[in-house]
This record gives sequence, C-alpha cells and structure tokens, in this order.
Amino acid sequence: MTKQAEEKKPLWAETLENPDVQESMTYLLNKLPEIQASVESLDQMVQFGQHTFGDRASMDYLEEQISLSSIDQESLEALVKLIGKMPVLLKLVERTEEIVTFAESVWNDEESLSYISASINEHSLAQKGKELLEKADEIQARAEEMKGGHISVFTVMKWMKDPSVQKSLRYAKATLEAINTK
Repeated sequence: MTKQAEEKKPLWAETLENPDVQESMTYLLNKLPEIQASVESLDQMVQFGQHTFGDRASMDYLEEQISLSSIDQESLEALVKLIGKMPVLLKLVERTEEIVTFAESVWNDEESLSYISASINEHSLAQKGKELLEKADEIQARAEEMKGGHISVFTVMKWMKDPSVQKSLRYAKATLEAINTK
C-alpha cells in the first residue's frame, strides 16, 4: 500500500491489526454460543417473571400465601444472613458427618473398642490417684526420717536454687493469686 492509502485507513481497521485485539476477538467468537445460551436463559426468566406478575390470579395466590405465613422483614433478613453463612455451615456439617462416620466405624470395630478400653484402664483416674497416694506416702516417710534434723536458713537458701523448688514456688504463687482473685 502506498503511504497515502495507509493514511486513509479507518481507525477501526488499525485497531483490528493489533494482535491483542485479534486474540480477544477470537476468544469472544469462541464464547458466542455460551453467551447466547446465557442471554436466552435470562430472557426466559424475565418473560416468566413478566407473565407471573401480569397474571392477577397468580399474584393473588402468592400474596395470600405470604400473608398466611409468618414471614416478615426480620425473617427475610435472617434468611439472607443464613444463606450468607451456608459455606461455613456446610463445612461444619461435613466435619460433623466425618466425625460421626469415624465414631460409627470405631464403635463397630471390636479391636478398636478393646484398644480404647485398655488405654482408658491403663491411664485411668484411679491409676493416677493411686500414684498420687504412693507419692504422698513416700513424702510422709521421708519427712518422718528427717524429723530430728535441724534445717538452717542457709539450707533453705541452698534449696531455693533447685529448679524443682523454683517450679513448686511458682505453682504456689499462681495458686494463691488465683484464690485471691476469686
């Protein structure tokens, strides 16, 4: 083409020469059937709405049903909020369903039940209580052995460096603070 012919080229023709525009046009042309189906579906919904709202009998029936129900503005707002929370509720229901399925499978499996039973018996509260009483008896016996011994201030100061004494003092302090706050 001559320089004069290029200058006379319309703006839209120059735009069509752009590779990005050509790629976008190709994409839109490929999507046209989907766009057409969406527009037809939307048109059908609009026509249905127009016919429904134009039909006085349908509107009277709908109005009667709404007036008989206890739906008010507050109920509609609650419904909208509930619909907004549906993804969270769905996750919660799915998790609950997984837990129930797991619990049912454990409940129906004799080996799992016997394992759980053995674990509970092994680590039961009675076992812990028995161990605590044994420790208390041991402490009492040791205290009785040291009954005649003299404990000086320097001995107490030496004990203060012991990590187990420090830990016990922290527990004692925390216990006193908790009792005082309540």
